[in-house]
Amino acid sequence: MYVCETWFPPGNMCEFYTCVKIGETLTTIMANTVCPHFQQSNCYLDTVQTAANGCCKICVEMDKGCKLGSMRQRIMHNGCHAREDVDMPYCEGSCNTFARYEEMAAGLEHTCACCREVRFSNRTVELECLNGDLALVPYTYIHVEECSYGNTNCNRVARLPARKRRANIGV
Repeated sequence: MYVCETWFPPGNMCEFYTCVKIGETLTTIMANTVCPHFQQSNCYLDTVQTAANGCCKICVEMDKGCKLGSMRQRIMHNGCHAREDVDMPYCEGSCNTFARYEEMAAGLEHTCACCREVRFSNRTVELECLNGDLALVPYTYIHVEECSYGNTNCNRVARLPARKRRANIGV
């Protein structure tokens, strides 16, 4: 046993023991993780999970949940524009994301659930193009109709594009 060493009893990540030295004596102190208040009825369906500490339960609460928002926007594309603003619904909400060590996989388990579109349709609007003559061009955009939480692949690593080096060839 080492001073300041901490360990958890098997199957109980809420209780832990720490070895401390008091004078010349080594002793253990038991402590419990105190979790914030958790009310499952305030959670969106299928969002309850164990927090990264392995003890506390967390979820996406309904008042912070995924919802359909809307704004009016003038569509512009390739120098053409719609005559009027159109209703552009969008999804807004948080992501519930964490990574924790998974013993069976001997690595990190990633969990990601984000607010995203679950039902949408294509809408078409006429764009005016002033290129000498007034021309009307159809333009299709995505119109979000419903949002909900969905799993997201959070194992993908975002990479910056590699920069090409110029060779300096001295003569």
